[in-house]
Amino acid sequence: MKKFFKQQLTNLHDWFIAESRWFHLMIGWAIYLVMVAVYGLWFNQPPLGPTIVGAYVSTLITMLVVEWKDILWGGKWSWKDINAGMFLGNILLLVYIILLIVRAFN
Repeated sequence: MKKFFKQQLTNLHDWFIAESRWFHLMIGWAIYLVMVAVYGLWFNQPPLGPTIVGAYVSTLITMLVVEWKDILWGGKWSWKDINAGMFLGNILLLVYIILLIVRAFN
């Protein structure tokens, strides 16, 4: 059992720390939260709905552009990096969709 958990921690380290996905995660969170503030304050939108979707799309576009930049500089395209950057947006968008479904059936 101890060997299993040690292997899982090694895999997590290789995937998350060694590949700098933690940086994508932090930058994705920062972009998402800034865009929520921009859409919420500047455009005077409610905290749910257009704000979440707008911030999600903005973060997704940024993550895609960063991966495109990696290709231009000789790197490889990585959907894992995009998913790491979109983690907060994915969770909040999923919560919003669940809230919409619950509201529709009540």
